[in-house]
Amino acid sequence: MSRKITIPKAEKPRRLWLLRHAKAEPYDSLTNDFDRVLAERGVSDAANMARALAQAGLQADVIIASPAKRAYSTAKAFADVLGSQSITIHNLIY
Repeated sequence: MSRKITIPKAEKPRRLWLLRHAKAEPYDSLTNDFDRVLAERGVSDAANMARALAQAGLQADVIIASPAKRAYSTAKAFADVLGSQSITIHNLIY
């Protein structure tokens, strides 16, 4: 028996963006890879890229990020600029 699946039409086209974290501090043997933070340039680049997308009229309805510090910081920069209310952390994408 087959089921009919109905997918509601979106009011606007949906877009999926896949972003890699911004420039992070280099790996060293004293820092766990998971705990590496964004480099100064990465902080600036993430905010600049988010502003460029906002100026192009794009917005983020949902943000899903890895729990790694550099990934979360990048996602937070986008959320702050694009007006997203929350970031969902998903452990499986680390």
